[in-house]
Amino acid sequence: MLLYGRRIVLRNCGRFLHVASDYGSMYTTHAHVSSEMLYVGLSRERTRLAHDFTSLAKRYDFFEDFDLARWPVWFTPATLINHDGQFVAKSRTFADVHQFNSMQEGTPGIQDNDKLPKFGSMETILPDKRFACIAVSSHIDLLAGIEPGQVYWMGKKRTMFEIMVAGDITALEQQDGACQTPFLQVGPRDASHFTRLHVLATTQRYILLSGLTKASSYWRLPAQDDQGHAYGIPQFALDNILTQFQREARA
Repeated sequence: MLLYGRRIVLRNCGRFLHVASDYGSMYTTHAHVSSEMLYVGLSRERTRLAHDFTSLAKRYDFFEDFDLARWPVWFTPATLINHDGQFVAKSRTFADVHQFNSMQEGTPGIQDNDKLPKFGSMETILPDKRFACIAVSSHIDLLAGIEPGQVYWMGKKRTMFEIMVAGDITALEQQDGACQTPFLQVGPRDASHFTRLHVLATTQRYILLSGLTKASSYWRLPAQDDQGHAYGIPQFALDNILTQFQREARA
């Protein structure tokens, strides 16, 4: 299968709330946009499958809810970058997050005047932050349809995201060996494929990491960012996605 890749930079036009953990009354958010959230938003949910509410409440299976064969595009998770295009780790400063803190910890409950919790904190990503990802597809025309200036609603809180940059569409080269990866959204067991890694975030379903893989098959994306980095997307990170793409090819 021939694959194409394209670097995309988005910015959030409103506060980006993605609650990732809850320790007592402390709600924190990861500074990334998941692959699934990107697919749902940028596809405008055109491939959502109909299910009754009861079945949805009993399980989570993204590939049972969306038919990727009808819009075969996938994304690496979008991670926070600065205005120079350099990756920035999640900070706990007011430079990139807003944190609501209530000081009335003596009497739990809800304040009558403004309906806010009397104690605890809620963290959100401030507007106008940049997030970079790589889009992958077997169809050039689908990647070409993603253009700067387009606006999408994404996430449960329906935050508006605007595409700021859409890089050149490049054919991915399949190679063998070790590769330096962008941030990938993979299962916990996939960490064993790496000789060196950096973990950005963890959830119950996946870990977000980048690093140097062991020798294996991978898809090479030529340099597209401002620092001239060339990346490889390992085969194991795309196996499930390519299966979905191949359903479209067989249809």
